[in-house]
Amino acid sequence: MSYRFLLASTAFAAALIAPAQADVSATRTDNTWQVSSDGERLSEVLSAIQSEAGFRLVGLDRLEDDPAVETDLSGSLPDVISRLLQGYDYAVVYGETPETEGEIQRLVLLSGRAGSAPDDSQRIAPRRLEPGASEEDGERVAAMLARQVQPLVDQDNGVETTTTTVAVNTSGSGGSNDPTDTGGGGDDGELDAETQAQLAEATRRAQADLEALVNSLRAAENAD
Repeated sequence: MSYRFLLASTAFAAALIAPAQADVSATRTDNTWQVSSDGERLSEVLSAIQSEAGFRLVGLDRLEDDPAVETDLSGSLPDVISRLLQGYDYAVVYGETPETEGEIQRLVLLSGRAGSAPDDSQRIAPRRLEPGASEEDGERVAAMLARQVQPLVDQDNGVETTTTTVAVNTSGSGGSNDPTDTGGGGDDGELDAETQAQLAEATRRAQADLEALVNSLRAAENAD
């Protein structure tokens, strides 16, 4: 057996036992994205989308599970991302200027693992307003919550707090859905003790959730 024949046989055998090359593609036509993967890891699929879209991908090293992805997705960018990361904890940051409004600026992986649904003790059952509740009550509730959470958002963005516009939905009492300006102060009226206690607890939970998200985003930025 000649040396040349032996070398050719070795190369042929290596080609037979080598695993198939995984492939990933992310293309965009106007606002429609086509993302396909033939066995590539989730991290590689996200990186391919990031490279094409131009947003910042933060926290990729947090992925505790980086499964192989067999998929062929089509849709808007937020839709494709949500389907790829179904079950994972992540946040999407959109542009705030007129030029970037509606565009994804950052994709932040928070925990890096698939989340679990809350148990019954953690679920908050929604309650419809009593028939006698007025539109003004709904507006006061929205105003109080907005004043609690908006300063945290403005502080994180380095913006001085001015006014906040909140869309109020009072369909349970026949109210309108018109936005309400809540930044000018004024008299909020008097609510009964039980309602005030419920509002205080709801506000505390909303503020805690927002602070947790802000802290996660800051930690992700520092780790990037």
